[in-house]
Amino acid sequence: MDDLRSALEPLVRHPSSAAPPMEAIAARARARRVRRRRLRTGAMVVVLVGLAIPTWSLARTDHAKELSTAGQSQESQTPDTTVVDAPPPPPEPAAETDSPFGSTAPWLAAPPLAQADVPAFVASWNSDPEAQAQCPLLAPDDLGDGTGATARATDRGQPGAWWVEFDLPGANGEVDIQDPVVGAGRATFYVSAILIGDPSGGMSLESSVNRWPDVQTWDDGSMVGWGVSGDGTETPSQFDGTPTAWISYMKVQGSPCMYQVGSYLSRDHLVYLISHLRLVEGAP
Repeated sequence: MDDLRSALEPLVRHPSSAAPPMEAIAARARARRVRRRRLRTGAMVVVLVGLAIPTWSLARTDHAKELSTAGQSQESQTPDTTVVDAPPPPPEPAAETDSPFGSTAPWLAAPPLAQADVPAFVASWNSDPEAQAQCPLLAPDDLGDGTGATARATDRGQPGAWWVEFDLPGANGEVDIQDPVVGAGRATFYVSAILIGDPSGGMSLESSVNRWPDVQTWDDGSMVGWGVSGDGTETPSQFDGTPTAWISYMKVQGSPCMYQVGSYLSRDHLVYLISHLRLVEGAP
């Protein structure tokens, strides 16, 4: 009842010329709504401004960084006119070689052997007057892994040649000429010289040496080429139980003969024999 009385009281107190109570109520309600909208709008503005300020600050920071980077880039592109002495170039590296031999032919780097020390070589050299006249005698002063082998003079069916084979029981070798067999113990290694004749026939001494994959030329012009018998390199077909034959062709400066050193023991043994070749006194 009090509420009803409060609601009707304006109707009693206000004269008929005053604004109708309902319109006044509506006006006040509209005023309140307008104030609330303004408050909400103000709050939104505050929120948006609060969000915009950090973003603007970041943008300004990035812009400052871009300007700084651009300035550094321009400075780096500015040519430096300061004159500075260039450092000296590094020394050229020494040429490397895989050759197991020195620059001097082995037989020129050591004294000759006495004929009495290599009787099989002297016998073979004396057996062919043509080879004796044009192919100086070379013999190893040490057999390396072939120590204990027996030297045997032969011409191996080659005219104009001297040839010495070494037999080593139980080692790889040949049961016959160019018939290698594991454990054959015959012709396990050898040293020879063959007069090759007129090079105008198409076979020159240099081309014979250079056919091998490894070649060395010594100071005096002598040269050696070495590899596996055949095409010069090891292939799978050579691992079928047949012993590998390592062989070399050599040119001795001043001689028209092609020297050969071969070994069924190993490449290292072949290289060892070549490194220990010496001239023989009285058999130049």
